[in-house]
Amino acid sequence: MSGAANCRKSRQPWIKVGVMAKAQFLGVYSLRSAKNASGKRYCFVWKDVAARTCLFQPLTPDLKPEGSPMLLRPEQFRRDFTPEPGIAAVPDIEPQVGDYLDAAFKVPPVESVRVSGAVGKNAGGESSEPYPGRSHDGPPAFRAQTGRSGPKLAPEEVDKAVRAEFAMSLMRFRRGNKEGALQDFERLLAVEEGIVPAHKHMFTDFGIDLRKSRLYTLASRCFRRAANLSPHDSHALFNLARIHYEMGNFGKAAQYLDAALDSEPDLKCAMRLKMRIHGDRPGDPQGKKQS
Repeated sequence: MSGAANCRKSRQPWIKVGVMAKAQFLGVYSLRSAKNASGKRYCFVWKDVAARTCLFQPLTPDLKPEGSPMLLRPEQFRRDFTPEPGIAAVPDIEPQVGDYLDAAFKVPPVESVRVSGAVGKNAGGESSEPYPGRSHDGPPAFRAQTGRSGPKLAPEEVDKAVRAEFAMSLMRFRRGNKEGALQDFERLLAVEEGIVPAHKHMFTDFGIDLRKSRLYTLASRCFRRAANLSPHDSHALFNLARIHYEMGNFGKAAQYLDAALDSEPDLKCAMRLKMRIHGDRPGDPQGKKQS
């Protein structure tokens, strides 16, 4: 169940919502080349607490900066980058993640929604390139924008592209640019072209992240899209029930729980929540509330 993601905890203490702060230089890191397993490539890395992300800048073999800093997803940083404390090189710039996010999100007015492109090689929106990320002056991986329809993307490419765009929007929201991020979320939720039933997992993951950010209405819409893509999926129906319960919509929550249990009668999480709603658990002051 995708909801298991709620139980995951970051091993890095800085991958948390924090106060606004300048990007901190972490040092020189190495990244093993995907094309040459015996060789290393080095880069400068900075972290930003508020944005929950990093910047990295590739280095030449003689440790000179090569190109502009690029955004880096924290899960890729943890997985692929190794600190090199013996290398004392330091950068002569102090890049800020916000500058790169703002540049990445400068787009023309939206009139219609379509998939415009995608990057990456692996599931979940992660790139398999030696230096995954984006240049600050390049377009996002996916953008709802105007223009003529381009070539249709395969479902897995749509998944990668939309996830990458969502991750950037979520970083933007956590940095405090809530209005712009909310507009991006609305745009992503409106995407229809290229969406297939397999994308229910993508919308479920979006709902989990939005729920953690207390964006309950948007989260409920994500869970609704997942359920629409798979009407008899008991877990999708349970996610809808839970978010409506947390929003205080106990009547709707009960309806979705009944539907979930119709699909999977022994779904324990649905049975427990139904007991809570109907007040079958002793000492539950909210159990008998209904809308």
